[in-house]
Amino acid sequence: MRLAQRPGRRLLSTVTFWVIVAVTTRALFWLVTDRTWEDALITAQHAVNFARGEGLAHHPGEGPVHGFTSVFSLLIPLLSEVAFPGSAVTAQKVASLVAAAFTIVVADRLGRQLGLSALGRTVVLGYLALDYNQIFYGMAGLETQFAVLAILTSASLLVARSRFTGLALGASVLVRPDFAIWVALVAGWVVVFHRRGVGAVFAGLMAITVPWLAFAWAYFGSPVPHTVSAKAAALLPPPSGSSILDVGIWVYERVTLNIVPSLRMLSPFLEDSLVASAPVPTPALLAVGLLVYGLAALGIHARIRDPRWLPLVAFVIAYLGYRLIFLPPVYFDWYAPPYAACLIIVAAGGLQRLAAPAPVTRSLSVAVVIAFAIHLPLSYALDARIQREIEQGVRVPMAQFLRDAVGPGEAVASEAAGYIGYYAGVLLYDYPGLTSPTALDAVRSVAAEERGLSAMIDRLRPAWIVVRPDELADLQRRYPETAARYEVARRFGDGAPTIAVDGLVKYTIDRSFLVMRAGQ
Repeated sequence: MRLAQRPGRRLLSTVTFWVIVAVTTRALFWLVTDRTWEDALITAQHAVNFARGEGLAHHPGEGPVHGFTSVFSLLIPLLSEVAFPGSAVTAQKVASLVAAAFTIVVADRLGRQLGLSALGRTVVLGYLALDYNQIFYGMAGLETQFAVLAILTSASLLVARSRFTGLALGASVLVRPDFAIWVALVAGWVVVFHRRGVGAVFAGLMAITVPWLAFAWAYFGSPVPHTVSAKAAALLPPPSGSSILDVGIWVYERVTLNIVPSLRMLSPFLEDSLVASAPVPTPALLAVGLLVYGLAALGIHARIRDPRWLPLVAFVIAYLGYRLIFLPPVYFDWYAPPYAACLIIVAAGGLQRLAAPAPVTRSLSVAVVIAFAIHLPLSYALDARIQREIEQGVRVPMAQFLRDAVGPGEAVASEAAGYIGYYAGVLLYDYPGLTSPTALDAVRSVAAEERGLSAMIDRLRPAWIVVRPDELADLQRRYPETAARYEVARRFGDGAPTIAVDGLVKYTIDRSFLVMRAGQ
């Protein structure tokens, strides 16, 4: 009997270890950096205004707007803000800590369901616990940790053919709308491999999603988040024509543009698309990404005929296509962690099938985990500096100046919606209109190839604009008459293009802003 219990105790000990690592790394990140991502403040402001009795609005003057992409990213801050005013962002970070622990437990369960060895599961759990993007975005206030947990939970329930699978799928869509890709693939899997469960899965999916979609349609006028419409209008240029050749050329251009960013997505340090250079040679970092993709390819080849693996394998392939064609090459890194978590599981399946001696496989597994953990000291130090010098040192004072200087009914136009919206509380026309129907209408009124902050300012000509130096230069070049209407009221920041700590260098566009007011 004792011998039969030992594996269980070892398993519990392993999972507990990685739970502790995951929670500790995230708690330390929060303690050391106090980092808050701008988009987290956009969502939090909806919660703040709701608690004040102003409805789900981001700023005064335009009423309720679906200016948040994830329902889950709103739900926790909203409930917390209603109960404890001022706690919205903190509540999201605390919830992410808890979700991190559950993510490790669910990932281990899924790995065992898929037949991963202890070594393969260690690679998965180590990556989820220690990878920079897995830590950063959830602890900076976004829904990312819940997105990872949601997709792994729904995958685990699916493999177990649980009657709760549909509920988990519905929750996944509310966490991230782009998980519709995952839901569509799972629906196909259920129809083919589990026909008896079709009714329960679709009933659960509808039970979770339909109430929110109905509410959003009635309250906001559309079930599609305003953020999705704005990003599509500004960041995804359409094909130049409608012929098959035109569409083919467009797809080719998008894929070639995003190949390197997709490789960086699984490369230590470089997975942050704003990293300019790291203390480790770039070829070595990219080699890690190539290794992960290579192992994933081996896993796909080895597991694609296994019904248990098919949904994850199909998602890895389909989401990579989505990343290559529809997402911008930089700055949307928070979309990657759920996909990366699935890809790491598939890569662990490939590692398990690798025809290599056991010592080689073990060494390779340890090397992969260490490679994704080496960021911790430098990344924490750099994020602490970014929060201190840029977010608190530049953006918060700038927003507070606007709060005091902007008159009632006067509008401010800027690309930087998060800190301005949260700390200034002014009528805000943000580019590309994430929180502002007026701004989105102005963006859409311009030809796709001409869209940008400058064109939006020219169309709206608000009382105030907040621009970076290069944005002002673009406005002066493209619309000199409009630019001449504005004069500088205050300057914030030093304008340096990068920020660094001990060889880790990031690009930044947020170290210098000009607050400008239209002349009388």
